[in-house]
Amino acid sequence: MSADAGSTAPSAARVPRWLPSPAAILVMALGGVMFAITVTKGVQDPEFKATMAKLDTPINYLDAPDFKKFWDNDARRLAVTVQRVGKVEARK
Repeated sequence: MSADAGSTAPSAARVPRWLPSPAAILVMALGGVMFAITVTKGVQDPEFKATMAKLDTPINYLDAPDFKKFWDNDARRLAVTVQRVGKVEARK
């Protein structure tokens, strides 16, 4: 069976059927954007903030660019720590 079996595309533009359709890609991308917007709004909600304050739970939500900065900084600090510690023997 060929990789493009079952494809309804014209022969000049055959695409393997295991690839998601452009519509599916768009729906997934929009779903991710909508999720990010919803979470961002949710953590800014006064009722949510009040509930977290009552539970003594800080809100440390970071959008993707801010999270990348945090991740990169944390990775640098971890690398410095690993270099200071040096080689650590594995448990047997």
